[in-house]
Amino acid sequence: MKARCTNENTAGAKNYIGRGISYDPSWNDFEAFLADMGDRPAGKTLDRRDNDLGYSKANCRWATPLEQRHNRRAR
Repeated sequence: MKARCTNENTAGAKNYIGRGISYDPSWNDFEAFLADMGDRPAGKTLDRRDNDLGYSKANCRWATPLEQRHNRRAR
């Protein structure tokens, strides 16, 4: 998440940095991220509900690969 939103050398950076996707600055502290999102459930990864918005407690969830495939934006 952090690399996608801040490192221009990351694969796909244009899809994050180039679109203005960022993350909640409080999440620079892992404890704040953990308090908001909890432990990662087995088989799930971090997903943004609305792909046009950044990473935040209000816009993120733990999702299965199938849920994430259904939540992709049209390129």
